[in-house]
This record gives sequence, C-alpha cells and structure tokens, in this order.
Amino acid sequence: MTQVEYDRNWWRSAIVDACEPQDCWMAWKFTGKLDEHKKRYPAFNAERVARMFIDAPPRVRAAYCYQPMTSFTKAIHRLGAWKSQAANET
Repeated sequence: MTQVEYDRNWWRSAIVDACEPQDCWMAWKFTGKLDEHKKRYPAFNAERVARMFIDAPPRVRAAYCYQPMTSFTKAIHRLGAWKSQAANET
C-alpha cells in the first residue's frame, strides 16, 4: 500500500484501533461491509460512516455491524439537512 492509498484509507486502521482486541471481529466485519458498499457505489464516502463507527460505544458498534450501509448514509444526509435548516433559520 502506497502512502497515498494509506492516507486515503486512514479509517481502516482507525476502526481496528477503536475496537478492543477481543472485538476485532467487529472491525473486520464493518470494514468488509464498507468495502462491499464502496464497490457497489463508487461515490460512497466511507470516511463519514467510519467516523460514526469509531465514535460509537462498543455495544453500539456491535449493532452497527448488522445494519445496512444505507441506514448510515440516510442518517448522515438527514443530519446535514437539519444543520442546513437550522443555519437558515438563525
């Protein structure tokens, strides 16, 4: 892996680092789901979803491993719409 590829995929190692050693299955399962979704939708920004996984508590991470990627992207877009609406109202 070149330095440019590593910089572009920083979230892979961050996901593994966020999980406890006994929970490494979560990291592998989630990165696999991200890769699969990225392959299907090339414009998909995996970093945003990875950030949600990294910031979540361990119990929530386990649940994230079984949710479809579309639920994450919908939540991100909904949050962006709320932020935009709030900015326009002030």
